[in-house]
Amino acid sequence: MKLSICTDLFEDWPQEEIFQFIADKGYQGIEIAPVVYADNVNDISKKSRRKIKKQAAEYGLEVVGLHWVLVGPEGVHLTHPEKSIRNITRDYLLNLLEFCGDIGGKVIVFGSPRQRDLLDGVSREDGYRYAADIFSQCMGYAAERGVTICIEPLGQNETNFINSITEAIQLIEMVDHKNFQAMVDIKAALSENRPIKEIIREAAKYLYHIHLNDANGIAPGFGKTDFAPIIEELNNINYNRYLSLEIFELQASVKKTAVQSYDYLLGL
Repeated sequence: MKLSICTDLFEDWPQEEIFQFIADKGYQGIEIAPVVYADNVNDISKKSRRKIKKQAAEYGLEVVGLHWVLVGPEGVHLTHPEKSIRNITRDYLLNLLEFCGDIGGKVIVFGSPRQRDLLDGVSREDGYRYAADIFSQCMGYAAERGVTICIEPLGQNETNFINSITEAIQLIEMVDHKNFQAMVDIKAALSENRPIKEIIREAAKYLYHIHLNDANGIAPGFGKTDFAPIIEELNNINYNRYLSLEIFELQASVKKTAVQSYDYLLGL
């Protein structure tokens, strides 16, 4: 397993300083939210894309991929009842795949809770059908760009669509493509109120990415969650990809948080 961190934690730090700090600490990868660079991914210039890829390589970092992908642009929604909106969403997802490939990323984490909510009048069955259709239309280009889209189950306090790994697997099996897989966000998984090891075992067949955070969104090692059983179970299923820190609440400075979380996880 390898450790990465979401760069939006560092807010207004210059990009090169972020990459240097992350690399110096020992992290092997970075995960990027496109909205940090522009509200719309199409407004991120080719020059900026080359710079992200080049600077990451200079510091020996792998660009793991993207998260918060539908935050920013107007008029996108995964399960909207209007086909024209869903077509716009499909086209935007294709643009995200292009950006991810341009910067050397291999994973798109599809969370974006509000942009996937089931709106009034949209049944759960329709939501699955709409979502599967959009993702299916993107799979050929995802394979061409070498990018895997990972559906992210999220808690019921964040969205009303796909709140468990069981529900995520239902969508994955509908899309039925090797470039559409699952990821587990620990904060969200803890909201399922069942053993985390059980969730990891259920996800194992499709598990392609992990977000690490505590139940209340703080960094691993700062809260009450014991991550030792989580790491143990990931080893049990032979998970050998990235563990990416996605931190929402700080209990210390950014630097201290990134350092102490890294040391805590490395110790496990």
